[in-house]
Amino acid sequence: RMNIDSSTERIKYILNVLLSSDDYISLDDLSETVFISKNTLNKYIKTIKEIITGYDLEYITKPSLGVKIIGSEEQIRKLYAEYILSSDFNEYVTFIKTSDYNMKNIIIHLALMTTRVLINHYIHLYNLTPDASIMGLVNGLCKEIEDKYDIVLSQSEKNYMYLQLIANTHLDTTYVDDEN
Repeated sequence: RMNIDSSTERIKYILNVLLSSDDYISLDDLSETVFISKNTLNKYIKTIKEIITGYDLEYITKPSLGVKIIGSEEQIRKLYAEYILSSDFNEYVTFIKTSDYNMKNIIIHLALMTTRVLINHYIHLYNLTPDASIMGLVNGLCKEIEDKYDIVLSQSEKNYMYLQLIANTHLDTTYVDDEN
C-alpha cells in the first residue's frame, strides 16, 4: 500500500492506478480514491502529463469513459522503475534491508516484471544474444518466480531480467562462478 500523505505521493499513486488499468478511469473515481478535489486532481493530471511525455506515453481522454495512459510496456516499466518505485525503496519493498543500489534495482525489476505479468502486461524484447551462463542464472530465478506465482514467463521477460542483471551487476559476460 502506498503512502498518499503528500502531493508527490498522491501523484505517484494516481499514476500507478492509471498505468495498472487497461480500462478508462473516471476523474471522479480518481479524485475519490486519493480524497482530493477535482481542481487538485486537474493540477496533478497536468504534472502527470509532463512526467509521461519523457517516457513516450500518451494520456488519453474519452468524455464518457474517463482517462487512461497508453504506450509500450518497456516505457511503462521504465517509468515505474525510475519514478514510482525508486525514490523511497523501503516504502515499496520492505522485506530487504540493504543499501546496495544495484541489488535494489534488480529486486525492483523482478517485482515489477512479476506484477506486470500477473495483470497480463508483457514486454517484447527480442534480438538479444545472451551469455549462456548468465542466462542460466536468469532461467533459474525466473523458474522460482513462475513456481511461486503460478505464471509463465516468456523469453522476452527473461531477456528483460537478463538486461537488468547485466546493467546492475559486475558479472563477467564470459564466466559466472556457479557456486556464487
